[in-house]
Amino acid sequence: MKAFLKSLELFRDLSDGELELLVPLLKSESYKRGEAIFREREAGGKIYFVDCGVVEIARQGRVEGKPARVALLERGEVLGELALVDDGPRTATATAAVTPETKMVSVEVPAFQALLAQNPDMAAKVQRGLLRRISSRLRATSEALYSLVQSL
Repeated sequence: MKAFLKSLELFRDLSDGELELLVPLLKSESYKRGEAIFREREAGGKIYFVDCGVVEIARQGRVEGKPARVALLERGEVLGELALVDDGPRTATATAAVTPETKMVSVEVPAFQALLAQNPDMAAKVQRGLLRRISSRLRATSEALYSLVQSL
């Protein structure tokens, strides 16, 4: 489990000792293709990491109410990480997709926040990883928006 955690951008700066503190908080979960991991507008109480399989992130569309795919996430990707930042609802629906089964690793936000509160150095490292992830997604969103505007 530590090798998997170390491969995640959110945790890549953590020491082996810090990873050991995190491992007991983790839970393995499995979802069949088409099964929702979480839904748009639900409360965000967990953060998820794709262990194997594919997760589709989609938002409810305004045209005919059909969902619009935002992203496909694979091994090593994090989802639901905004739950660490605010108490807002989920901004999209996450569904197991493509493969017959998707395996996830999850952590409950309150337990994770308690661990970070007790370990300030660890918290700073996780915060840097979270900021890298959020800024990467913001850059991708900005590029997509620019491309869309240019095509009008």
